[in-house]
Amino acid sequence: MNKSKPKKWIRIVKVGILAILIVVATVYGGVFVGHRFIFQEPHSAIPTIEPLQNEQFSFGVQFQTHAETIGEFVEILANQVHHHYLAASIHNFWPNNQIPQQYIIAESIESGDFWLISPQGEITGLSQSEALAYNISRVNYVDGFSPFEGQGISGIYMALSEADLTNFLRFERYLHVGTYDVFITFAHELFHMVEQPNWAEPEVVGNRNREDFFEDVEARTVRHLLQIQLANALSDANNRNEWIKAAVSTYNHYKSYFSDDHHNTNHWVRIEGTAYYYELISSLFAAYPEQIQTREDFYAAVGLLMTREEIYLAVGAISESYIIGGLASVLLDITEPNPDDWKIELMADGYSTPMSILAQRHEGQSLPDFVPIDLDFQSRVEALIEAEQASSPLPMLFRFFYDILFR
Repeated sequence: MNKSKPKKWIRIVKVGILAILIVVATVYGGVFVGHRFIFQEPHSAIPTIEPLQNEQFSFGVQFQTHAETIGEFVEILANQVHHHYLAASIHNFWPNNQIPQQYIIAESIESGDFWLISPQGEITGLSQSEALAYNISRVNYVDGFSPFEGQGISGIYMALSEADLTNFLRFERYLHVGTYDVFITFAHELFHMVEQPNWAEPEVVGNRNREDFFEDVEARTVRHLLQIQLANALSDANNRNEWIKAAVSTYNHYKSYFSDDHHNTNHWVRIEGTAYYYELISSLFAAYPEQIQTREDFYAAVGLLMTREEIYLAVGAISESYIIGGLASVLLDITEPNPDDWKIELMADGYSTPMSILAQRHEGQSLPDFVPIDLDFQSRVEALIEAEQASSPLPMLFRFFYDILFR
């Protein structure tokens, strides 16, 4: 009898198992060393960005209460959800708005504890089995979230990290909320999940891969000018109409001379711009309820935020779309007799955006000529592009895999 074949297969199996163990050890070891020692996330236990104040408002992390444990933060988050529920009911942030009826199931990445937060801000602790009964899809890594529906309610599951609570670099740039930025995810992503699926859809979506087209410096420069003009229309109320007309002129020039770029950004101005609008309005009412009590307060607050261009303006085809769509949305709210009208119009047309509607409102009006952009301004935008391209995604990437493998 030939006994060599069984021995041969045993050797092959052993070699295979050893190879798998080596690969697993290499992956785990590489992720651990990469996250903990080589590509560490920057950290600051104190704010590094100046707050924003005037005689009416005080915005920034310096003016908010900050938690040191997830349990403490859940109370802050629940309070924000509660104020969102009240303000959205009074001020009608969006026609037939269903987001205020959504729940949160929060999980601590570190401890595995769960909490259920109702739309009214009531907190209920959950066991893991109780949480899973709501049909949640756990994505307990940094910034993880997913929709859920079960037990007669729906909402968003969110992974919270205690390590991020005291790292101001993670959230200090979001002056419109001023705390660990989980509420932003709640508002922005639920707008995508709950509101936008009901809208008319375009037959063609440009740039599905969400490329930023940094190489097209001229298009990026014109859109940066457009952002500045929209921001000025909000911050300079005395000259608002002139700034809006300048923005519309710039937009018309952009559509004509950069038609491919416009095709590649239009959908994202529609989808991300409106979600950013909902993020801004809901966050300001939720995070600063004593300061933001009326729509006029909201408009003035956004105007103040837009004086911090180094924080709120962006570069890159997709990133710009958030800002352009969001700011045009606020301007439509300000200038329309009924703020619901433009939103209903936008939802019914799959190619319509807040910026295109703002431009339509000025058809037939006298607009300023588009002034060619000078080299100094283009150089400023080129520097922004270089800085954006130089930023490394590796610390966040290694953090992502670390949370998956070691949490």
